[in-house]
Amino acid sequence: MDCLCEADRLGRKTGAGYYTYVESKQQPATDAVVRHIIEDASQRRRIQRQALSSATIQRRALLAIVNEAACLMAEGVTNRASDIDVLLVHGYGFPRWDGGPVFWARQQNHEALTQEIRDMARQCGAGFFWQISRSCFKRNDLASTAPRPSLCLTYCLSNAGGL
Repeated sequence: MDCLCEADRLGRKTGAGYYTYVESKQQPATDAVVRHIIEDASQRRRIQRQALSSATIQRRALLAIVNEAACLMAEGVTNRASDIDVLLVHGYGFPRWDGGPVFWARQQNHEALTQEIRDMARQCGAGFFWQISRSCFKRNDLASTAPRPSLCLTYCLSNAGGL
């Protein structure tokens, strides 16, 4: 993102951002300059680029949302996981038929979900999943009803989270 700003690619107002704009309309093709910036950043970080299916992209987005929800609970930003679901369903358009990201996460296998989040943290590094602690994923460590950072995902996914 910094590279785009440094190249004065600030979006429609400058005629270019992630896309090139002609008469304030987004061009249907990807932009060669942006593609070069992304490929260069990937090489510097030793990221092996790969095609991702729509399902993989959706899953990764859900994992990021669930992880962030857990961090919000751990930080005390909200006392109930249901508040996060209500906000994301009614405020951000998360599909209501899925019940919200925390509700969705509670329907998943806990161990598999935990492993997927750990795998994403390993793949993406600290810039993407920046607050995962080892004890965050223990299921039975719920003695207190108040969230603690070491309990973030478990607290969020347990009944102690308020759903």
